[in-house]
Amino acid sequence: MDPDLLRLLMKRAPRGPLTLRDLARETGISRSRLSYLMNGEKPITTADKALRIADAVGTHAGAFFSARLSMSMDVDNPATEDSNGPE
Repeated sequence: MDPDLLRLLMKRAPRGPLTLRDLARETGISRSRLSYLMNGEKPITTADKALRIADAVGTHAGAFFSARLSMSMDVDNPATEDSNGPE
């Protein structure tokens, strides 16, 4: 999860800006765990946590991961081409 994206979503939450304390209360995830997440020190460990955070900030859980996936999917990477080469 991108910590900057999470901060932005917290500022623009549907019910108004969320503090770390607010997010912890709404998600049931400890402030310390959320703090690690927001500092990029620990990833989300379960889909349930991602869903709870997404619900609190008004988005879908996939939004947290799509940027990372798109950056890691390099279609021009030779390692992903068929072993017989391009057609």
